[in-house]
Amino acid sequence: MRTSLLLTSLLLALAACGDDDTMTTADAGRRDTGGVDAFVGDTGGGVDTGGGVDTGPGESCSDGMRNQDESDTDCGGVCTGCDEGQSCNTPSDCTMGACEGGVCDASVDWGITNIEVVSATPPLLESGQRCEQVSCPEGKQVIAGGFHTTSTENNPHDGTSRPITDTAWEVCSRASIGEDTETVLYAVCANVASHVIDTVDAVFPASTDGMRHAVDLTCSSGATTMVGYGPMRDDSRGNTNMAPYSTPLPPGMARALYQPPPSVRRGYAARSYAVCAASEGPNTNSEMVVADLGATGCVTARCPTGQVMVGGSHEFFSTTDTSEWSDTNRLAASRPEGTDGWHVCYNNNTASRTQVTARVHCIDAP
Repeated sequence: MRTSLLLTSLLLALAACGDDDTMTTADAGRRDTGGVDAFVGDTGGGVDTGGGVDTGPGESCSDGMRNQDESDTDCGGVCTGCDEGQSCNTPSDCTMGACEGGVCDASVDWGITNIEVVSATPPLLESGQRCEQVSCPEGKQVIAGGFHTTSTENNPHDGTSRPITDTAWEVCSRASIGEDTETVLYAVCANVASHVIDTVDAVFPASTDGMRHAVDLTCSSGATTMVGYGPMRDDSRGNTNMAPYSTPLPPGMARALYQPPPSVRRGYAARSYAVCAASEGPNTNSEMVVADLGATGCVTARCPTGQVMVGGSHEFFSTTDTSEWSDTNRLAASRPEGTDGWHVCYNNNTASRTQVTARVHCIDAP
């Protein structure tokens, strides 16, 4: 009996040892949850309670978020241009300058190829008014044009710089006796897929002689590469003080601002011209300088690398009132500068300091 009791006790002890659930060092940190191993959190500061979240310094073009007025994450709007395939709202949102269906598209066909600039220098004008034309090479059409006068006269520009046909640009100038005027004419010529010249008349009633006036027009097809301006009638030539602001407006619009001469030709009539040649609205780059009283000078705007010029424009605004624009007796040049720039020159003989802005209209190099 004693032997049986000892044997039973021994067997019970061995069974107890086999069921021991004591955790070893390797098991520390685990708890048996019915077959699922769950790690116990480190209560010594290993749990991130929010101090590790970086809220950043605020909205920026490098915060990895689409905010501000960005069209896609960290690009477009106030940020640099977006790459191909990213979202866009306007062509300026894209590095390549083409926004198709809300997506940046580097393969856009602008409809303009083989761009070249041609110029002509007529004989000096000694007195009176004269209009001259410069024509494109055979097979090409005019998509833009301009002029540069070298006269020291206050206002040799006659207020006419416009497409006269689909293949030629016209510029008018004037001179006083004893004041020789040299005017160089420019035409930007290219092969274009579509080309339309739209016109609109702006007539100034007698009661508003000298009143400033804005004229807008919309291209019936394509987008504007250049805005021209000039009198409505051939017998209206003279110092018209026209178009101190002449520029394309998206999408496919154009604007010119006019001021007829005071006490001259009451009911003066003028016309603006839109050259509609691009399939998309060109990008616009600008440069601005301040013209002091009595100062002369020039400013040039350039296209970004990889783009070419298809036109340009100019703006003259008072430095004290940016809604107050001034007349073209300050304008000595508005012309192409190479194949990637637009050049504007001024002669400030008026009564206030002026912001002079050159704008260049650009497309991807064909």
